[in-house]
Amino acid sequence: MALAIALVVIVVASVLFHFLSPWWATPLASNWKQMDDTLTITLVITGFFFVVINLFVGYIIWRYRHNAPHPNGGTGHRAAYQPENRKLEWWLIGGTTIGVVALLAPGLFVYADYVRPPREAMVLEVVGQQWSWAFRFPGKSGELGASDPRFITGSNPLGLDPDDPRGQDNIVIVGPEVHLPLNKPVKVLLRSKDVLHDFYVPQFRARMNMVPGMVTSFWFTPTQTGRFEILCAQLCGVGHYNMRGIVVVDEPAAYEAWLAKQQTFAMALAKAAAPPAAMAAAAPAAAGDAGMVEKGRALAQSKGCTACHSIDGNPSVGPTWKGLYGKTETFADGSSAAVDDAFLHKEIMDPHARLVKGFGPVMPRLPMSEDEVAALIAYIKSAGTGAAAPEAVAPGAPAAATSAATTAAAGTALPPAPTRHRLQWPCRLTRHPRRRASEETRMAYADDAAHHAPQSFWTRYVWSQDHKVIAVQYTIVAIVVGLVGVALSNLMRMQLGFPGRFEFIDVNRYYQFVTMHGMIMVIYLLTALFLGGFGNYLIPLMVGARDMVFPFLNMLSFWVYLLSVIVLLASFFVPGGPTGAGWTLYPPQAILPGTPGHDWGIILMLVSLAIFIVAATMGGLNYVTTVLQARTEGMTLLRMPLSVWGIFMATILALLAFPALFVSAVMMLLDKTLGTSFFMPAMVSMGQQLDYKGGSPLLFQHLFWFFGHPEVYIVALPAFGIVSDLVSVHARKSIFGYRTMVWAILAIGVLSVVVWAHHMFVSGMNPYFGFFFATTTLVIAVPTAIKVYNWVITLWRGDIHFSVPMLFAIAFISTFVIGGLTGLFLGNVSVDIPLSNTYFVVAHFHMVMGVSPILVVFGGIYHWYPKVTGRMLNDTMGRVHFWITFIGTYAIFFPMHYLGVLGMPRRYYAWENYAFIPESAHVMNMYISVAAFVVATAQLLFVYNLVWSLRRGQKTDGNPWRAASLEWQTPQTPPVHGNWGPHLPVVYRWAYAYSVPGAREDFIAQNAPPEEGGSEPEPHASRGAIA
Repeated sequence: MALAIALVVIVVASVLFHFLSPWWATPLASNWKQMDDTLTITLVITGFFFVVINLFVGYIIWRYRHNAPHPNGGTGHRAAYQPENRKLEWWLIGGTTIGVVALLAPGLFVYADYVRPPREAMVLEVVGQQWSWAFRFPGKSGELGASDPRFITGSNPLGLDPDDPRGQDNIVIVGPEVHLPLNKPVKVLLRSKDVLHDFYVPQFRARMNMVPGMVTSFWFTPTQTGRFEILCAQLCGVGHYNMRGIVVVDEPAAYEAWLAKQQTFAMALAKAAAPPAAMAAAAPAAAGDAGMVEKGRALAQSKGCTACHSIDGNPSVGPTWKGLYGKTETFADGSSAAVDDAFLHKEIMDPHARLVKGFGPVMPRLPMSEDEVAALIAYIKSAGTGAAAPEAVAPGAPAAATSAATTAAAGTALPPAPTRHRLQWPCRLTRHPRRRASEETRMAYADDAAHHAPQSFWTRYVWSQDHKVIAVQYTIVAIVVGLVGVALSNLMRMQLGFPGRFEFIDVNRYYQFVTMHGMIMVIYLLTALFLGGFGNYLIPLMVGARDMVFPFLNMLSFWVYLLSVIVLLASFFVPGGPTGAGWTLYPPQAILPGTPGHDWGIILMLVSLAIFIVAATMGGLNYVTTVLQARTEGMTLLRMPLSVWGIFMATILALLAFPALFVSAVMMLLDKTLGTSFFMPAMVSMGQQLDYKGGSPLLFQHLFWFFGHPEVYIVALPAFGIVSDLVSVHARKSIFGYRTMVWAILAIGVLSVVVWAHHMFVSGMNPYFGFFFATTTLVIAVPTAIKVYNWVITLWRGDIHFSVPMLFAIAFISTFVIGGLTGLFLGNVSVDIPLSNTYFVVAHFHMVMGVSPILVVFGGIYHWYPKVTGRMLNDTMGRVHFWITFIGTYAIFFPMHYLGVLGMPRRYYAWENYAFIPESAHVMNMYISVAAFVVATAQLLFVYNLVWSLRRGQKTDGNPWRAASLEWQTPQTPPVHGNWGPHLPVVYRWAYAYSVPGAREDFIAQNAPPEEGGSEPEPHASRGAIA
């Protein structure tokens, strides 16, 4: 009853939140009103279904709750026996298909316009680098000159070919501000000098990733004058959140006047070739010791300082060094100080002690001796009147490009390069990515055969080959590492909710927390729990086998999994800490300076993933073979519980998809350690030419998401199967449409391998691929929706017992509905463009991939804990745990959808001083953080319940839930080694014989004599057939 009320409250609160929320899309300033219209239509339709489904489920669980008043008087009722209704199923399939097509098809027409810029569009080239922007317009010829990373120097920051006459009149703007004319279509060409970036102006809606080694593009027409903030929406290192710029939209006359004042490339070359200012004009300290200045110049380059601080007055992420000495700087707290030797010494040695106003806490603490600090100060002083040391020119660059002013590609400070005594083997094997080539450093149990139980403690509980013990081992390790992941998420929320309050959460640690949290929860918790935990425990028991077909291999799979976890967690203790590249680990940034843990951290992450995949492959071969070869007599494929079907199909997906991740991990390891170029094109990093060439960052993304999207269903399919069993058992009703559910699982599995690139609509891949992957996404939505219908219809006219497992199962339906419906936004390509890499993605991903599966994990553990231990979990603690978790997750993630529609980018360390983000959004972030802390604390109650109930939980018989599936029919509880005693069971019916008319009880076990009835709706085929 309380759950029905809670669902109604959630619906009412959600509707009120929508209408009262101050957060919605920023005022439109471009021609892409169609994107806003498509977003609104999608919201109205999906919102309607969210309201209807939740209210309908609320009504069902109130009307058909156990001991509900009967219309004819009295209380209590028996669930209806309604295993299938083919006509209704076909109507649902047809109606869903038509609805999804009608919802997503308009977006394809908008996308067709998006990929075809008008012929009359003007051209703007945007060049991204860590962590600043530069721009280029064609000159009077209307053409852009050729560019190449090997031409990049301080005086030629965009790498234009000095010998290409088409580029001589190109207008080059090195700085964060660019102007555009009103109502003029603009084709934006995007290029990156170093790592992935994303040119994102929320008010324009249109956007695209910037990929090193290739040119991407999009177009829009500015329709409002004003100043609009440029953000980078693709994680690009520690300065990601501070990579800012401004687009100024002017009236045409004002734009032309501004453009006439800008410098052409030819003018920049002439200026660079001019003789430098006399050294006598330099600061006295610099003139007095040219040797110290030269040493400081070399240090500035080797330490990456010139990636953040220009010496020619150009704006960058850090204060320019030109004219800095002797200037008075104002700090963020309002105080000020004159820039002298003592000031510079303090800022270099402890850069976070005082932050200059307008600049973020990006610079790391660099290990430097007093002599090195003195040399660096001398170099800074040499720039006092604009004089600078000679410039280092990239190999192959023409002499005309040489400048007396040395400035690296503008960016931000990077983590310190390892000092010589800390060099480790990855650095000795290859060229360091920040050095030139010339500076290379040396650097079958399906029968009744005897199955002897283990005789010692070690063989029974440590080196055990019993699938049940191995399942418990998997579960314990996964829960422990999962608690680490939850702790990391709370550290992230501390920074996001209360920015700057916790000094130990600096920008490097924040991105490391983000990365490790995501990878732990997706791979090392959920995948391991569903396949290694539930899969190991349930498959042999549910199909009537004595154990897995390959017990020794099964044992090895756990220990290899444990090794992968140890290697992963070891990265917290290596120099530089774990990787902070984001859980997707996109290159090039994952292995380059500017990203935390770019040396040992990323190496250990990749090695850990490779080890995990070996473990998953060992286990997967076992699960598939056991299902196909070790089923007991009478257990046909279409008599297997849906839990087994879900785990079986997920395992097949894992065996197909994990090799893509394994290969990409090995290839990136080779790029990092041996200097290969699988994913690394020619580029500049922190002002230094790298030796890579010819690689493709997009290749990694395709490989990763070829694994990544099936990974969603590697987690989801076991969850679908388990929740089907929980709903059926605790509603005392046979699952509705069993055969349809099986075919839906198979269809989802097949389709999941052809939808991966819907994660890449703005990645820079060929835009016409978007049509194909948007269509496949549309198709896969149909079998997924069918499963939701079948769960709801199973509840209809059931005898619903509100046990703790059932509470979590119904909560899963609610959260999965909102997660699935918001997925339609991101599968609709024209809606995905403005929402990509915003908090909308965070909310959707967590609801469908985090919250929903975790609720099933909890429900499954509460359900099968009595089978594992012979004792019940404490019911009161379980209900408290449920209510905090269920309500808390809505409180955390529902508001994030609206922050995403507003345009709030994800993976930002801080959002200070962004004009389009109102103060109320920061308050909401604080509220979300508090809710996250409460939900995290509730998980400790769950862990305590697990431990407490081992000794003090209520003892139970072998089948406390009165379930029909085979695992509850073992002779002993907990089951002993070999599971079934001297003889294997014989199966006579399916696993869902509940409330069968005429039966003595409201369930009939699978192995009960055939005369008790309860056979599946249609005659089954012979053993091994699927028909």
